[in-house]
Amino acid sequence: VYTAPVMFLLYYLVFVAEDWRWPTLSRGLWLLLPYVVLAGLGFYLGVMRWAWSVEVYWWKWGRWEYLLTQASVIVEYIKLLVLPLPRWLNVDVDFPVSRGLWEGHTLFSVGVIAILVGTSILLLKRNLSAGPPGEGKILAFGVLWFFITLSPSSSVIPIGEVMVVYRLYLPSIGFCLVWVICIHKALGYLWGRGGFGTGGALVAEILVFSSI
Repeated sequence: VYTAPVMFLLYYLVFVAEDWRWPTLSRGLWLLLPYVVLAGLGFYLGVMRWAWSVEVYWWKWGRWEYLLTQASVIVEYIKLLVLPLPRWLNVDVDFPVSRGLWEGHTLFSVGVIAILVGTSILLLKRNLSAGPPGEGKILAFGVLWFFITLSPSSSVIPIGEVMVVYRLYLPSIGFCLVWVICIHKALGYLWGRGGFGTGGALVAEILVFSSI
């Protein structure tokens, strides 16, 4: 609910607006204003008055440690979505808490997230022209969808459980958009190199997605 106005605005900018200059942007902002006010009010009454009180410190980590830990958690989420092996699945994950940015796994995770978000923004800037949504726009939208919808549980507000797989239900929609396009491009490239034509690539895509 809290991220819905942001996603509405992102959808408007990516697939509807002709550009991101102020006259065009202002039309989208006016449409979203009531939802932004309601989401902000609900966030303040339902989360902020509780999360920023002293009661939050009964956990063993503060906001900074939780934020750093979530960087590694997000990379772990991506790993599970790409390759959900049974030995990696657990209903009660005992995930280690990060105490500093310069820990190896934390720094690696922050770098991965920065590359993904930065690449998606670059894709958007290169595909701002009006017209039907191209693969670049959809890829960028899917990546940003994943991170934005995951942000309520993976940000600076500590939650009792560091990593819970059911938090991926809504963010996985963005991941699926990206995954489908990546498989489509990879199979098209391989089939084109092999000289099998578009028909063979289509059959291969159907088999791959059916198995998934």
